[in-house]
Amino acid sequence: MHNSQREEVTVDEAFQKSIGEFGAGQRFISFLDQDEACSAALSQPQPDLCSLPRTSWQWVTRRSSVVSDWDLICGDAWKLQVVNTAFFLGALLGAVMSSWLAEEFGRRRTLGMACAATALFGMCSALSPSYWWYLVLRCVAGAGVASVTSMAFLLAVEPVGPAWRGVAALGSGYGSAAGACLLPFLAFLLPGWRALTFVTSALAGVALCTVVPVVPESPRWLLSTGRKGDATAALAAIASRNKTHLPEAPLADAAASVAARRGILDILGNARLRRRIVLILYTSCFVNMAYYGVTLLIGSMAGDPYVNQLLGFLVEAPTIAATTLAIGRLGRRSTAAFLLLQGGTACMLCAVTHGWLQLVFVVACKVGVTGALVLGPLYAEELFPGNVRSAASQACSLAGRLGAIGAPGFVLLGSATGAAFLPYIVFGSLILLAGISMPALPETLDAPQPESVQELATTHRQYKLTSLRHIFRTRSCLPGPLHKTFMRTADSDGDETA
Repeated sequence: MHNSQREEVTVDEAFQKSIGEFGAGQRFISFLDQDEACSAALSQPQPDLCSLPRTSWQWVTRRSSVVSDWDLICGDAWKLQVVNTAFFLGALLGAVMSSWLAEEFGRRRTLGMACAATALFGMCSALSPSYWWYLVLRCVAGAGVASVTSMAFLLAVEPVGPAWRGVAALGSGYGSAAGACLLPFLAFLLPGWRALTFVTSALAGVALCTVVPVVPESPRWLLSTGRKGDATAALAAIASRNKTHLPEAPLADAAASVAARRGILDILGNARLRRRIVLILYTSCFVNMAYYGVTLLIGSMAGDPYVNQLLGFLVEAPTIAATTLAIGRLGRRSTAAFLLLQGGTACMLCAVTHGWLQLVFVVACKVGVTGALVLGPLYAEELFPGNVRSAASQACSLAGRLGAIGAPGFVLLGSATGAAFLPYIVFGSLILLAGISMPALPETLDAPQPESVQELATTHRQYKLTSLRHIFRTRSCLPGPLHKTFMRTADSDGDETA
């Protein structure tokens, strides 16, 4: 008897040997399953894209944004805010580096190097082959952007006399406001994020070729480095444009004043200045956090993202102008307190509103934090004696950069937990607390500015802690001479008795 025995195969071997591992039959079944999954997901009140297989959906415009280019959604959504954090981390490193470069090589050369770095690494980031390349290049580009901002501020303020230094300090923010307003238009017109990043970065290269060569070096830096002849020539050029003339007396040697500079430890060693620096560092940190955090949140609000961002940026230039007028009439302290309280209150209201009303409060919040943001550096300089002023300004700048680094984290926390109101509560409460603390700081408008910590310690004026009600009393109705007398004798400083 012939016993014929057939060879047995497994299911996998059947697919491999004869049926085919993924042919039209399997693709048809897979399509049916995915279609059923899509139908089930879309039938929910809030469809969950993350519950679907990646092969069951596709982007309508694949290369339009960083999110669609590298699928930064669902489990990878955190990567988007990490990019923002990396940019602000680069800005912190850039602020530290540019501060050193500005003292070693001058403001103008540092500005040129910063523009070159911004253009080069910004355009390279537009060509990034992967997310991780993009992350690193955005970090380096952030260092360049921060350096450009810092040098532009110094070059705007240092060639100006004391009476107009406040106007110049706040006026330096108009350039950033104009560029921010231009950004939504470019984003709408250009085909995708790569083109937008390339064009905006290339503008820094244009500034390197056109603006930097004609910007004069700061006469203060020239004098501080012993180049008295160059400093005199720089001042002569300014006098020629003003149709005035140089004073007959020669410039004083700045070596003594440079040698007399003190650091942050001298500030911390004085009880009066220690209170001031703690409050200013706190305010600078969380105002920057709120400004950049709210700016990031506007993009995720209901409505057209281009229109929302444009509205958020359009209010910045009028806010700077209004702040410039207010600090000369109401004073630095009253203006700062009002801006912080108004911005914090509006931010808190964003947490309990939706739709167009939420957009109104977001814009109102941007008004408050923008004004406080541009006022901060000026107020910080005036609060400290001349020999520690530079150290205080650098510390406040670093605190602001640290606050910006933390902003994307709170935005991510709100989206990850599903509590969209949480970032508004955090930002609003922090800047409200800063506004409430303003009475503990002195008014600096028309107040004498000591040149050393020792000179500050010898003042005999008596002060008492003021209230919010007191600091909002307007002084603009007083005649000019009486106004100055009032400001010099009646302003209070809660820590002066320490």
